[in-house]
Amino acid sequence: MRAEVRHAANSAALLRGESSLDAVRPGIAIFGVSPRAEGSESPLTNELRQAIRVRSEVVSVRDLPAGAAVGYGALYRTTRPSRIATVPMGYADGLSRRLTNVGHLLVRGKRAPIVGAVSMDMTMIDVTDVPLAAVRDEVVVLGSQDGPLGREHIGAEEVANHQGTISWEVLTSISRRVPRFYREP
Repeated sequence: MRAEVRHAANSAALLRGESSLDAVRPGIAIFGVSPRAEGSESPLTNELRQAIRVRSEVVSVRDLPAGAAVGYGALYRTTRPSRIATVPMGYADGLSRRLTNVGHLLVRGKRAPIVGAVSMDMTMIDVTDVPLAAVRDEVVVLGSQDGPLGREHIGAEEVANHQGTISWEVLTSISRRVPRFYREP
């Protein structure tokens, strides 16, 4: 018995023009992320636009003195008087613990570093350098944000580099408990 539709091409084959059968499996390209050429640091195309945006909001802001411990295990200590915001997104939502003290989130169009351990349900960010950061401010975990302080973008590849993994893992690790909203471009 012969299959009516045959395919053996993924996103990379599609972008290289190597799809010779009946169909393709675009995979990562559906997310708007380009695969890299085998053995290369360069994406196959720069024409894709990341199609996913993960957002949350600030639920608490605290002023801490220099030397204060932040998060479980005191994995971070403030080096100056600091404003620390809590975001209700953690590793149970798909925000990897490997982003502890190395990743960033966006607030008001500006990067805010993740400080302390990414916990199961919460993450702390340093908003000391984000003027007027407040409870209910939108926080972008993955994607772009236009805000009063500028326009910034956190891409899947950047997050993957911080985690020591690949962008596919970042995009597919967002848990089912994170609500999805779909819209037309």
